[in-house]
Amino acid sequence: MRVDMLIAVFPKKVQKALYYLWYVAAIAFLGMLVRFGIPLCFDNAKRLFQTLGISYSWATVSVPIGSVLLIITIVIKLVSHWKETEITVKAKEAI
Repeated sequence: MRVDMLIAVFPKKVQKALYYLWYVAAIAFLGMLVRFGIPLCFDNAKRLFQTLGISYSWATVSVPIGSVLLIITIVIKLVSHWKETEITVKAKEAI
C-alpha cells in the first residue's frame, strides 16, 4: 500500500503521520467492504452453485469476514506501533 522509498524522504514526524494515515485509509476501505458485503451475502443466499448445490453466499461472505479480520490486524498493528513509539520517546526522555 505504501512505498517506503518515497516515505523515507520525509522527516520523521511526517513519516509517522503518513504511517497512521495509510492504515486509517485501509480501515475505511475495509469498512466499506464489510458495509456493502454483508447485504450482498444476504442477496445471494438463494442463489446456488450449480455443481456444488450450496449457497453462493458462502463465497461472498469471505469478503466481509476477511475484511473484519484485516481491520482487527491493522488495529493491533497500530496499537503496538503506538506503544513502541511511546516507549522510545520515554527512553529518550530518560537519557
